[in-house]
Amino acid sequence: MPDVNNNVYLQAAKLDYNRCQSQHRFEWLIMQEWFEKCNFQQFGISKKYLLVSYFLAAASIFEVEKSRERLAWAKSRIICKMITSYYNDEATTWTTRNSLLMEFKVSHDPTRKNGNETKEILVLKNLRQFLRQLSEETFEDLGKDIHHQLQNAWETWLVFLREEKNACQEETELLVRTINLSGGYMTHDEILFDADYENLSNLTNKVCGKRNELQNDKVTGGSKNTNIELDMQALVKLVFGNTSSNINQDIKQTFFAVVKTFYYSAHVSEEIMNFHISKVLFQQV
Repeated sequence: MPDVNNNVYLQAAKLDYNRCQSQHRFEWLIMQEWFEKCNFQQFGISKKYLLVSYFLAAASIFEVEKSRERLAWAKSRIICKMITSYYNDEATTWTTRNSLLMEFKVSHDPTRKNGNETKEILVLKNLRQFLRQLSEETFEDLGKDIHHQLQNAWETWLVFLREEKNACQEETELLVRTINLSGGYMTHDEILFDADYENLSNLTNKVCGKRNELQNDKVTGGSKNTNIELDMQALVKLVFGNTSSNINQDIKQTFFAVVKTFYYSAHVSEEIMNFHISKVLFQQV
């Protein structure tokens, strides 16, 4: 196959890979600057968690032109981690959880109490700045105003946190919605009530929730794994099947991409993941 299997195509492929990797390394610098500026260390979030979050997003949405979606994914994971850490450590009652939700609903930025920036204020500031920046960038690039849809998506998730429901599962859908909104794939919220979208969302939440339980409990095999595999097969059929659907294929692919990262994280050891991160992000070919 000399027409395709030759050094010219090989060198072109290497140049394209290195160009993509260069963009990813630039974005990794952006992530680190953002991490320091937002003082996420106060919430027990490490640089390693930041790197893993960016790696999962970059390995799933790798195209150079999809920087906004990639960063939206990675930053959303950090913001979610910040909020859940705050709820677990500080806002341990319904009243304190509700306080943050009510503050988030109002339009103005929170004010400092007695001149001090409390953790609640820092949480709200970081969340609002993230959503504002993502909305502005999406409008500048695509001409689409996603501010209210983003606000509604995160507000819904905060309600689940307040009620101490299974927020881990709902976080999966939040990631999907945030990525799809930043990519301009969701033009209206009516799609959330579409039967196919609801099926995709429910299966994604079930798979990721069960996989997370197995990972935390270090359980392998048995009926739990079987149920996950059955749900995963149903999800794959919904994403790649030839059935007629009102759902944009890009939206379906986002659901599948997010699920794959949960699978990957559950099955790959830390040593192997570190090797993959080094290869994908930092070693030129």
